[in-house]
Amino acid sequence: EDDDEPKQSAFGVIMQKLITPHVSKPATVEITEDHIKALADRISENFYTFAAMKHLLTYIIIVFLLSACTGRERYAAMRNGLDSINTLNRNGQPFTMADVQPYVDYFDDHGTSNDQMLAHYLLGRACHEHGEAPMALKCYQEATELADTTADDCDYKQLSRVYGQMADIFYYQGLYRQQIVHSKHAEKFAWKGKDTL
Repeated sequence: EDDDEPKQSAFGVIMQKLITPHVSKPATVEITEDHIKALADRISENFYTFAAMKHLLTYIIIVFLLSACTGRERYAAMRNGLDSINTLNRNGQPFTMADVQPYVDYFDDHGTSNDQMLAHYLLGRACHEHGEAPMALKCYQEATELADTTADDCDYKQLSRVYGQMADIFYYQGLYRQQIVHSKHAEKFAWKGKDTL
């Protein structure tokens, strides 16, 4: 009959002893030193697994926090660089397409709609200053499409400047109908941005 009874694991036997210490019926398996060692090994394995998971989770959190800090620092540095080029532009100082392109690439992936609009606008300015009017128009058009006019913080002043530059190109190309249309857009967004001086 004993052969028909299911065999218990070492863990099960010890747990049975701990949970039911006053049962008069003797256990079918004796608790041996091997059973205790097996249980100790299992507890040890579980402990080390838990400790390893805890260390891994801590590492992941640290990496996440460091990358977030690095990302913010990188953004701040790139924004400062873009503002420096914008200052050159406003002061009539020269800069090239190669100077601006890294900022376009970065802000297309990491910037706000205002960042993206400014970067594409400045690339257009660089193209225009180097005699690339069609490429400049393309950049300006991209800048207008990147502007989020539904956002509370939309930079309407900058958007007005973009349309103003487009209007100038159309004027010098003799495309007066397009020049009038874009001048009206420039005026509309100047009013929205309270930039009417």
